[in-house]
Amino acid sequence: MRLSPPASLRNPYWNFNKEHSMLILIKLKRAAILQKLFAFKGHITIKRSPKTYLRQQGWSLTNWGINPEWQGYYRTRYGSFKGRVVASSASPLFYVYKPPEKLRCHKHWSCFTDQTNGWYSIHFRRMPKDVDSGVMEIERIICESMNLKPVKTN
Repeated sequence: MRLSPPASLRNPYWNFNKEHSMLILIKLKRAAILQKLFAFKGHITIKRSPKTYLRQQGWSLTNWGINPEWQGYYRTRYGSFKGRVVASSASPLFYVYKPPEKLRCHKHWSCFTDQTNGWYSIHFRRMPKDVDSGVMEIERIICESMNLKPVKTN
């Protein structure tokens, strides 16, 4: 009686194919589980906070007249700078009190106009769509100016 060699010796690729099939099967099972976990069932709606950015940052409405006025601070990681916004009927007017010295080196320094007693008005080439956007833009400009490297003079 003649004994035949085990299947693994007859076909050297048998073990590889079996292991490969098992890996594919495991990957398919994992994919099916992940699909169930992360099934996308339509759009997710995230409600916007009812608080405006100014309210979240602590700005307060000080004048309720025809031109409401907000007072607060432009807040950055480099410090807080006193500010004022007059929401006139045409477009809001933005002011900052004693802006940081480094802002003088920023490309938008020409947008800051000295008024009196340390107050500077700020104009925009393109007006922000709302007061919140204007305050955020001024905070961004202040942050940018603080990151500028000093210019070497010989």
